Amino acid sequence: MVSLLLLKQLEDLSDEQVIRRWVDIPYWQYLSGETHFQWKPPLASSDLTHFRKRIGKKGAERLLKLSIDLFNPKIQKEEVVIDTTVQEKNITYPTDSKLAKKVIDTCRNIANQEGIPLRQSYSRVTPQLLRQASNRKSPQQKKKARKATRRLQTIGRALVRELVRKMPQKQISPYAQTLLDAWSILLQNKTDKHKIYSLHEPHVSCISKGKAHKPFEFGSKVSISRTRDSGIILGALALPGNPTMATRFKPPLSKSKDSLENSRKSSSQTGVTKAKRNLAKPVC
Repeated sequence: MVSLLLLKQLEDLSDEQVIRRWVDIPYWQYLSGETHFQWKPPLASSDLTHFRKRIGKKGAERLLKLSIDLFNPKIQKEEVVIDTTVQEKNITYPTDSKLAKKVIDTCRNIANQEGIPLRQSYSRVTPQLLRQASNRKSPQQKKKARKATRRLQTIGRALVRELVRKMPQKQISPYAQTLLDAWSILLQNKTDKHKIYSLHEPHVSCISKGKAHKPFEFGSKVSISRTRDSGIILGALALPGNPTMATRFKPPLSKSKDSLENSRKSSSQTGVTKAKRNLAKPVC
């Protein structure tokens, strides 16, 4: 089971794909401990999901620690390098019009699933309004685009209120968080903090990295600690929100300390950002 998880991450495959390729590749079977070639899948793809849920976060950290122990004599005197980057989410570039259109479609889907009759579905109006709102950069169409965006937000608020009014408490409870996020999207302004940039990924943050071709990236910050010479990863941690330079180096240092029971000789950090020097003390 552990070997399948490793192969899944190394090859960037889904659960179904790694199971199918395991049958075709004898080297993968030998890595899993098989002594003879197997013609059938070792397990169902859903078993990998159940195994990940069963071991949880602590089990994954224990597997990482066991892999680090294999190289422990080699990395005894190496320095620890910490770098941070942005892990982008698979979302489209958020605009007010696209987010409002997404809220309208979500409310319509909820109504169809629960059998709630809507006063008006707006299925023909919203695509036309979205096309008008996309011409915001045109000087001739700028005023019309702003009006279309406001109209989309008005329709979205009307649908959310109608669902809340018509659905009973027991029926609306599975969609409570989705409707709260939708209402926040429709009410947020340009200068607000802690905005929601995606309805299906509400924890996405807007991070500015100073790149000329991509000024803003939407995702979360990730901190990776590794040894400088051998490049062995000691820990990887996703940091929620948009933490500052000084605070985002403390969690990976503590993770590296937990992964390595022996003390490190020294610690340094590289990358675009630099933390304070007092955070680069030996991990001990």
